[in-house]
Amino acid sequence: MDDKSALLHDDDDTPKLFADSETRRVAERFAPKRAEHFVPNYTPVSAPGQIAIEGVRAIEQELRRPLAPEPRHPLLAAREHTHGNFDATALIAQRFKDVARNTPNWGAKLTDVQREALEGVFTKIARILSGDPNHKDHWSDVAGGAHLVEERL
Repeated sequence: MDDKSALLHDDDDTPKLFADSETRRVAERFAPKRAEHFVPNYTPVSAPGQIAIEGVRAIEQELRRPLAPEPRHPLLAAREHTHGNFDATALIAQRFKDVARNTPNWGAKLTDVQREALEGVFTKIARILSGDPNHKDHWSDVAGGAHLVEERL
C-alpha cells in the first residue's frame, strides 16, 4: 500500500480511504479514535459515532496553515540587512523607473547606456532607502553608475 492510499478499517472492518498520509495524520490528531470516518474531501461519512462538523473544520484549518518557511540562505540574510527587504527595494526602484520612463527624454534623447545607468542608480537609491543608508558600497555604486556615463560623453 503506497503513501497516497493509506487504508484504515472501521470497527465493522469496512475500509475507509484517506487522500494521503498527511490527511490521515491530521485526522488522527483531531479525532484519534474515529479518524477512519474521513474521506478525501473531509466530509464525515455516516457511521456510528460520526465526527462533528467542528472536527472537519479544525482539520481543514490545519491543512490550510502555511508550512514553516525554509531557513534563509546566509547570503540572502546578510544582503537583506544591508540592501533592505527585497520586496520594498523592488517597489521603490520600480516607482523611480516608472517616473523616468514617462519623461520626454527617456526614449528620445537618452542612449541605452544612459538609460541602463539610470535604472541601476535607481536600484542603488532604493537600497539606500530600504536598507542600511550607511552602507558605503551603495553610495559608491551610485557614483559608479554616473561615472560610467560620464566616461562615454
